[in-house]
Amino acid sequence: MKLTKSLPIIKERNCNASLVLDTRTNRKNVSIRFTVDRKFFYHQVGGSYSEKRFSDICTATKSSSENYKEQKMWREDIVPKYKKMLVGLNKGNPFTYEMVRVAVTTGNANVEVAKEDKSFIGIWQEYIYHLQNNDNGKRYSTSDNYISALNSFQKFLGKDAINTHIDNVLKDAPTKLQVSVNVADADCYLGHYAQWFFWFFFVLGFFLFTSVIVMMVGKGGHWF
Repeated sequence: MKLTKSLPIIKERNCNASLVLDTRTNRKNVSIRFTVDRKFFYHQVGGSYSEKRFSDICTATKSSSENYKEQKMWREDIVPKYKKMLVGLNKGNPFTYEMVRVAVTTGNANVEVAKEDKSFIGIWQEYIYHLQNNDNGKRYSTSDNYISALNSFQKFLGKDAINTHIDNVLKDAPTKLQVSVNVADADCYLGHYAQWFFWFFFVLGFFLFTSVIVMMVGKGGHWF
């Protein structure tokens, strides 16, 4: 029996989107495949499923079945966010592949901002995208660590707080770094944003190191 490998969910102007299993890795996570003018990319939105289970969910029609409930959850919890994003993106005009890709990966439907998000979070998301999609996803599994780290930072500090903190650190930074690097076979000129990574992790590491020393000395001196 032939398995169903995609579930069409969005048709907005010249962009089509379907729920699929990203089979480029053994984990086979549920992803949305966005296609714009015959070019496509994957964006992970769900957990791992077997190809048989995914097919059963996509073809489920009985409202009482667990597979149908799973399909309904996908349609109600996942689809609206990206449908709304595409509807609000570059209203009244066709999409470009890069426009949709940046909007989806950054979560920003403002076309002016979506063209090039150079915030700390934006650059981090851009790197995750390259890990997942360049070289046919050969480094996809590596992106999991970056996704987990990014989610932890955002949950602990908040997206705006992270960028604000880094901007404040840069005010007193002694040097401006301009580095041209190759990110997953795509030339990406980071310019002065390279220093964001350096100073952020330098300050974070110094804070953690100092905290450990204080705790050790304090414990030995019975300060607390």
